[in-house]
Amino acid sequence: MKVDDRVVVQDVQNKSEFVCGTVRYIGPLQVATGEWVGIELTEASGKNDGTVKGQRYFSCPDKYGIFLRREKITRVLAADEPFPKRGETIPAPQAAPASPAATKQRASTTTTGSKAAASGPTIKNLLPDTQVTPTTSPKASPKASPRGSKSSVTEPKSKAKPQPNGAHEPATAAAPVPASGQQAATPPATKPAKQVNVRDSFNESHNIPVDKAGPSDIPADDSDSLPAFQERSEIYMFSHPCIVRYVGSVKFAPGIWVGLEFHEAVGKCDGSIDGVEYFKTMPNRAIFLLAPNVSPEAVKGVGHRSNRAFSTSSGTRMMRTLSSRSGRMSRASSMGGDVKLKDEPGNHGALDWNDIDIRDDEGNPVSIEDLVQAFEESQAELEGITELLNQAEQRERNLREELAAARNASENTGPPRVPQGFFKRGSMASMASVEPAPMPAPIGSADTFDNIIMLTDSYKVTHHLQYPPNTQTVYSYFECRGGRFEDVCFFGLQYYLKKYLVGPVVTSEKISIAERFFRDHFSHPQWGYDKKLFNKAGWEYIMKEHGGNLPVVIRSVPEGTVVPFKNVLFTLENTDPKCFWLTNYLETLLVQVWYPTTVCTQSREQKKIIAKYLRETGSEKTVSDGSYKFKLHDFGFRGVSSVESSAVGGAGHLVNFLGSDTMSALMLSREFYRCDCAAFSIPASEHSTMTSWGRDREVDAMKNMLEAYPTGMVACVSDSYDIFNACENLWGGQLKEKIENRDGCLVVRPDSGELPGTILQVLDKLGSKFNCEKTSSGHKLLPSCIRVIQGDGIDIDSLETILKAMQEAGWAADNLSFGSGGALLQKLHRDTEKCAFKCSYARIDDKDVNVCKDPVTDPGKR
Repeated sequence: MKVDDRVVVQDVQNKSEFVCGTVRYIGPLQVATGEWVGIELTEASGKNDGTVKGQRYFSCPDKYGIFLRREKITRVLAADEPFPKRGETIPAPQAAPASPAATKQRASTTTTGSKAAASGPTIKNLLPDTQVTPTTSPKASPKASPRGSKSSVTEPKSKAKPQPNGAHEPATAAAPVPASGQQAATPPATKPAKQVNVRDSFNESHNIPVDKAGPSDIPADDSDSLPAFQERSEIYMFSHPCIVRYVGSVKFAPGIWVGLEFHEAVGKCDGSIDGVEYFKTMPNRAIFLLAPNVSPEAVKGVGHRSNRAFSTSSGTRMMRTLSSRSGRMSRASSMGGDVKLKDEPGNHGALDWNDIDIRDDEGNPVSIEDLVQAFEESQAELEGITELLNQAEQRERNLREELAAARNASENTGPPRVPQGFFKRGSMASMASVEPAPMPAPIGSADTFDNIIMLTDSYKVTHHLQYPPNTQTVYSYFECRGGRFEDVCFFGLQYYLKKYLVGPVVTSEKISIAERFFRDHFSHPQWGYDKKLFNKAGWEYIMKEHGGNLPVVIRSVPEGTVVPFKNVLFTLENTDPKCFWLTNYLETLLVQVWYPTTVCTQSREQKKIIAKYLRETGSEKTVSDGSYKFKLHDFGFRGVSSVESSAVGGAGHLVNFLGSDTMSALMLSREFYRCDCAAFSIPASEHSTMTSWGRDREVDAMKNMLEAYPTGMVACVSDSYDIFNACENLWGGQLKEKIENRDGCLVVRPDSGELPGTILQVLDKLGSKFNCEKTSSGHKLLPSCIRVIQGDGIDIDSLETILKAMQEAGWAADNLSFGSGGALLQKLHRDTEKCAFKCSYARIDDKDVNVCKDPVTDPGKR
């Protein structure tokens, strides 16, 4: 095949049709590896005008150009053969003309899960032999940017690049792009290009480790070939969370190996291989991999975003990439496909390519060649989509530039427009006479609050200009200065760190978004906007020099620790002298730890009250066996200000108790604290399910609760009409025998009335119908088949009032459990424990400076 040949190809817009065109370009593309064929079609069913991502390879009208792999050409027409018309029968596709390199003998390929057909075209003999271009090492590779935008990380030109056989070769400059209509010449090489098979070429071009690169091929001193992690690092591998337990040499093979411990039995050993113990865990929870096979993305991706997608250096990453890019691929493309480790004896827990079993959604084995073909098909579609998105982004940039130019022209040619609701001093204008401000442009993020630059108080944006010259370090701390409770139970920092601060959280897009926002936010109708207010250069420095990771160090007491007030709970300081301003910039976000800490502290105080009255009323066993941790149930989801508040505060309560109906707290505990199930609940009724039976059928509604849940605990709200009649005549009368014979416990819930009087009357009514026993302290205790829960009006004060009244009335505290809603998660504030974040030290001009305040108006804030 050569330039100006006429060809027949499949219509990319209608796969059942074929279109014709003329070859205008053959050679590499800047945006993709391998050889591509540029075709000018005879009709507008293409994707471009011969330009891909700003680089022109040939010229044609828009939508008449397309780029395809050589093997996607259906037919090359003879010189005197006319173009076939649409609808005409096209001969069956023939194998694509081979490139000169393809005439050589191809390297044989052994695949997992499928065998090449004995005859006929296969993907192996349709693909031309590939010449491998050196790829960057994982550590040096720039992080992929969304929609193909430029990366903020640049690769050193002189850095050596790893090859499939473990050797290193100096980086070379990219080959020049040939002029339109010319065939690309092979760039000069310092050493002969290596012929590789299909699987190796795919691995090389997509940074997937090749099993042929054995441990002996990895240089011992090559730090660039190893990911940046250490023992106890939390990573994801094969879609499973795991912990790095061992990094180093092993006796069963040369090279540097990584021992991983999974949380589930998805591994191959227990940390020992051939009788040598490298670490100890449960059977089938450990596996060993060559260090280069553990990708940096797996290390960097842990705990950063709740809806993140983890990458691995195995077929799992390839499968997920394919599945997410195309909905019409061959067998392996289905989202229902699976990538697993084979369970073969004698593998000793060490992993290579042959251990990976890839199957589609129907359970059929999928070969590497199938994945290559699926990837190539989807890549062409992705490029077309990317091009459209880039065009849309360019249009958006043009519009924003026009808007900025119009704004600048307005500022320079006339008095500033007064925004709606803003009046100059002495103005008598009414609101109706003020010109309305235009609607602001969207901030531009899928997650509105996923921008650390804007998660602060407005005035902190300007503080980088206020520190003394040559400031190098700012050191601050968080404490509770003393409030209602003498001790503080610290909790919640880990959530804020993992959700908002971990990983590359600073990007060029977020900087641009923040800059636009602050330009409007800090603009004044008289004095305009001062660009120095926003420290754009500081954030760009973090992005370029630290890869978007925040250069700070945080130290804290272990979460769940009980600490007397006026003690440091965590400290924060910058690690880069140029980022001294960052420490207190993060105060606004991190001080929110006051909320889960205060909920946790108040919950602990209520646990102490409950334990006290259980002991004093003869129910010591309930305390000693831990059952008292179910005595205060979280009903607070609906009573807080947001989903995040319910999750963070609810998780703080679960440090002390095991009962909760706040599902968001369980989700947060699992996602950020690796607690599979932090709390428990039981079936329970609400007024709608009871009153829908009608007043005359109240007893039927109650009977239905007992029959619908014949075993275990079940709670039933009983004050829909008359709580005292329900306790004495329904529960204690018509349904008494069913309750006593049931294998479980009925929990009666009054939900109204004065406290503690209503509780005492309910206990008296039930006590008159059910046989009570006496505790060691002489207090009455209902039989185990029936208990009471009070969920209305419960806070730390009413809880103690009720328990004290029960004790004085002769009732044991074990008769009653509590449910608390808004009071548990909402009836508190930052000054409940007087939480504060203060700077105590700075290093300025290489000198240590103690920092403190001492207001004469409030010595408590010293």
